[in-house]
Amino acid sequence: MTGSQYQSKFNEYTRKGYRLTLVSGYNVGSKAYYAAIWEKKSGNRWRAKHGLSSKNYQAEFDNMTYQSYRPKWVSGYSNGSSSRYAAIWESTGAWKSSDIKHIDKTIKAFMDKHNVP
Repeated sequence: MTGSQYQSKFNEYTRKGYRLTLVSGYNVGSKAYYAAIWEKKSGNRWRAKHGLSSKNYQAEFDNMTYQSYRPKWVSGYSNGSSSRYAAIWESTGAWKSSDIKHIDKTIKAFMDKHNVP
């Protein structure tokens, strides 16, 4: 799939309750393509990104680690003279979705109360 086709399928399948379990990026000529496997199963929270440069992958890795996610799958591929990455992160379970919502709600209330932009 092209990047836009992959994103479209990603959106469709995640809406239907599927989890992305594998994604591999590769090039044909100078165009990036993706192969992916989704499964309909439950599990920890997860996130995925594709088409990341080395710098952007590192930034996502740092951000995901901060949010208690760990890499589950990483696919590296070349894009001409640069490298690109497609990755899946899975939550270690340290923060539940309800915990994050509570923290967000509490911070927003504080910010509203004290006029913090």
